[in-house]
Amino acid sequence: CEMGRFDEAIEHGLDLLRLNPDDRLGVRHFLLPTLLECHRDADAARLLQTYDEPSAHWLYAKALLAFRLGGRCPSANSAIERAIRVNPFVLEVICSDSPIPSPPGFAPGSMEEGYIVADELLIAIQETDGAMEWMEEALLKSEKQRARQLRESRQKDRAKEKKKKRRR
Repeated sequence: CEMGRFDEAIEHGLDLLRLNPDDRLGVRHFLLPTLLECHRDADAARLLQTYDEPSAHWLYAKALLAFRLGGRCPSANSAIERAIRVNPFVLEVICSDSPIPSPPGFAPGSMEEGYIVADELLIAIQETDGAMEWMEEALLKSEKQRARQLRESRQKDRAKEKKKKRRR
């Protein structure tokens, strides 16, 4: 944000939203990462509140903003957990050292969406003290929960199979 004309671009984006509050052009999707990169957290919070949507893009941005405002607080932890439930691939991409590919499209919840969201928010995340470490911890916690759920599911399946065998 120190380079370029980001503040001017942000003002134009905000003007477009004032003129077209329904945002049929999708300006908000380009504006949000820029607001976060430029540390315009109050504007980002207003945008997130005005266009409250359940997309991975929005939920990860909300989680980052909650972390910026309160650190590892319950609201930030809850926000990242919600984002992970919508698309766990975003954190996998963010926490990876691999280059982020640019897919031609995506389906909600897909790895391709993970690439797109990670690419859009990565700079803002990297510029937020402690955010990468917090997200890495959230990813590990999520992976442990998924592994535990898988084990429990397999145990239930085995128990059902045993009951079927006994009935025969």
